[in-house]
Amino acid sequence: MSEYCFLIPSYQHSQQLDFILQEISSYSMPCAVINDGSDKEHSERLRALCLKYSWVHLVEHKSNQGKGGAVMTGLAKAKSLGCSHAVQIDSDGQHDLKKINALIDESKKYPTALISGQPVYDKSVPWGRKLGRYLTHFWVWVETLSFQIKDSMCGFRVYPLDSTADVLKNKSVGRRMDFDVEILVRLFWRKVAIKFIPVKVTYPKGGSSNFNIIKDNLLITKMHTKLCLGMIIRFPFLLANKIFATKVTHWSRSEEKGMLIGIRFLFLTHKIFGHTVVQFFLKLVCFYYQIFAFQARRASKDFKATYLSYCYKNNISPKGISIFSHLYSFADSMLDKLMVYQGLYYRTIFHKQDLDKFDQLKKTKPGGVFIGAHFGNIEIARALGHENPDKNFVALTYTDNALKFNKSINLINPKASMNMISVKSFTPEVAIELKERVDRGEWVFVMGDRGSVTNVKRSIAVEILGRKAFLPFGSFLLAYLLKVPVYSIFCYKERGQFRLKFKEITPRTETGALNRSEYMDRLAKQYGQDLTEKIIEAPLQWYNFFMFWKKYD
Repeated sequence: MSEYCFLIPSYQHSQQLDFILQEISSYSMPCAVINDGSDKEHSERLRALCLKYSWVHLVEHKSNQGKGGAVMTGLAKAKSLGCSHAVQIDSDGQHDLKKINALIDESKKYPTALISGQPVYDKSVPWGRKLGRYLTHFWVWVETLSFQIKDSMCGFRVYPLDSTADVLKNKSVGRRMDFDVEILVRLFWRKVAIKFIPVKVTYPKGGSSNFNIIKDNLLITKMHTKLCLGMIIRFPFLLANKIFATKVTHWSRSEEKGMLIGIRFLFLTHKIFGHTVVQFFLKLVCFYYQIFAFQARRASKDFKATYLSYCYKNNISPKGISIFSHLYSFADSMLDKLMVYQGLYYRTIFHKQDLDKFDQLKKTKPGGVFIGAHFGNIEIARALGHENPDKNFVALTYTDNALKFNKSINLINPKASMNMISVKSFTPEVAIELKERVDRGEWVFVMGDRGSVTNVKRSIAVEILGRKAFLPFGSFLLAYLLKVPVYSIFCYKERGQFRLKFKEITPRTETGALNRSEYMDRLAKQYGQDLTEKIIEAPLQWYNFFMFWKKYD
């Protein structure tokens, strides 16, 4: 008896079923096809197709019960066949069936987990469908207090039958288009792991959808209301799970969750509903993060205490700071980025004096290294590089996250994407390429406040806000090797305008091999002093939401 079987719910989709059955015939697995009350023509076609294959079991509903009802019937049939897992395939032909092996292999590796496809869309997907998915993603994150469910609507998944049957036995789960989402949330609440495999999704030409925009959206809204109430009841337990599961990690080992989804969702929401609606949405998100993002909240509290302590010790009047205002400042900076990437912000957003100095530097100075920080909005300063084709800006990044972010920006506005180089290890080849660039007069931008993915133990100790911090070795080594002018640079918001502050910090030290450590130490120390000064001016624009002053092992 096979441990796995296929489950195909079908309503008025007999056209694609023949192709699907042919594709899965080589797996030697039983298959339950559920005819969910299709009309006479489709029903006759389904019966004829299923008779062609001895391993296909056709179950028919006399009337349409909805996708969820069809899947429930299929899960029960799979159980009766003695199977432990059911591989659900929607009958509309949208999913890449070549990924079946990947789903089954992942399921065998994690037999108690639900394995789901994570859609990778091409241009055929309607924008309205994508926007609806992003809204559902947000509510699922709220209902689970987690980002673990990356997609809750994909109908290409492997169910562990025992845990799924247990949920269906004890809970009333939606029987229509709300089923896919609700079953994942309820399985998550029962501590069933949910894992994802990227799957290409194509909307076939001439294909039809059983999704009723009004009726099904009302059902999904009702479902999210019910699940949110359920989340409130389970809140103490979900909270405890997060507390005990939370680990402090180095920033570079933490995925910036939902980055592609988030920026695209913001873009779509802003395009359709405007600035005010997006600001309201961001406040909701920040409220959620204030309550549930434990690591970010802990880091914000630690930063606040460090900032206040430094101010008191140095007779500086501190500025007001709260966790919510800190988080909202970061969210607002994302909105500013979005405005720039859409071409809605122009040079007038910069303080005129600062901009004049920056323009003069571009005209008169050759190549250089600019060391920024996750403070303020340095990406907006980089955007000025597009106005001067003779002065190319190159952003150096230590992780693939920035490249993913840049990919999202390219979809919004190709002209706004940045020239980026991902450096997971600083090799001689990289050094040679960068040297050639600066010799041509290009400017290299690098962050100085977060370490490398592969060299987290290699760092330079510097005081920032009176506490020892550990800065990335590679950023300061780069400045030493390229032997060009080095600048600290910060771009931050002040009373509705952006200040663009830069200062040459090239150490007055010989650059011979014997002087490398002295050069780098002096450079890092000066950078730390400049960064501290800017944080004092605008503390809410410090965006390192991890335990920055802790040295990670």
